[in-house]
Amino acid sequence: MRFIILSTLICLLFYACHQPSATNSTDTQTLTLPTETSDSFFSNHFQLETIIPLETSDTFLISQPKRVIRTSIGIFVLSTFENLAALIDESNGKVRWLVHRIGNGPGEWNKLIDMAYDESSGLLLLLNDYGKIQAFSAAHGRFLWEIQTEGLYENMTCHQGKVILHSQIEGYGCYPYQTATYDIKRQQWNHPDKRQKVEFPIRGAGRQMVNSRHLWITAPLDGNLYRWNKDTLYADYLIDIPDLKRVETIRKENEKAPFALIDKIQQEKLIHSVFSVRETQRYLAFQTNLRDCLLLLDKEKNEIHAATFCLKGIGELTHRDYYPHDGNDDKSLMFILPAERWDAYALKNTYPEIYERIFKNKDIKLDDNPMLVFFRETEE
Repeated sequence: MRFIILSTLICLLFYACHQPSATNSTDTQTLTLPTETSDSFFSNHFQLETIIPLETSDTFLISQPKRVIRTSIGIFVLSTFENLAALIDESNGKVRWLVHRIGNGPGEWNKLIDMAYDESSGLLLLLNDYGKIQAFSAAHGRFLWEIQTEGLYENMTCHQGKVILHSQIEGYGCYPYQTATYDIKRQQWNHPDKRQKVEFPIRGAGRQMVNSRHLWITAPLDGNLYRWNKDTLYADYLIDIPDLKRVETIRKENEKAPFALIDKIQQEKLIHSVFSVRETQRYLAFQTNLRDCLLLLDKEKNEIHAATFCLKGIGELTHRDYYPHDGNDDKSLMFILPAERWDAYALKNTYPEIYERIFKNKDIKLDDNPMLVFFRETEE
């Protein structure tokens, strides 16, 4: 297991970040992490919306989605491990179409990196390891065109009519405060000058770029929550994390020994990053690399609440199962529930309406695909 984890870290070219100089931070709110947690805060402010069991078949087997995009035409799911993307019917979890095109030709890839959806043009976009953006019909999964990027990027989304590429890779480092944009309608690129190349071999398990009510970006070794708007990052919030100074010291001491750095940070259980920022109507939800709670930032009161919980009626779902999805569905947060933790009896007794509507007469097996569990904010 240790070998797999370390190999994965190296292959993904993990990195670190420092606060960028070209960032508008005039109105930054500085907040501290709470010292106490609550096991009831989440249940008091969010309620179960729906559970979507992803269809399992010989052609559609996934372990953990890398990106989930909730749209008006269905839910797009990307699995970089299985190298496929699919459109899911939200009402029943069935696959409408999927693409799995391994090769070197047009519309093919060796490894998928990320996925984005552009509602205005009706395109699903895939970013691959050849440094290409490949466009497919979002409604039917038909390959349409592809375009070469200038370098390799780790994250991609669509926002304000543009494709946004984030964090260009260069060797074992990257440029995490740099975004390149492509205007689909005008077919024009905007490549900013490279700045602040940084290197750090650890990254969080969530998402560094999430598109919800706004587009939010985070980076390791940086406590800022950045809001992207018109090619500019705005540091709306700074989470005051004392561990960051300690991690930076360890990083410098072990600059040429990445595995020693990883061990040291894990042993001391230090916070080195915040990530997975998703905005709802009232809150910003996010996590740290420790994943010991779900952090909910009340935007009205500028207060952070640390929620720990175990929802026993939903396969013992916990705060660790939180995974942010893309999509401006306003009030929703998503969790991923492995099928091996499925408990039909508990769900039937705790949430009978959802059970009758979705799961009655369904046989969920231990090795089936995971389920997407959505919660919505309660009315205040």
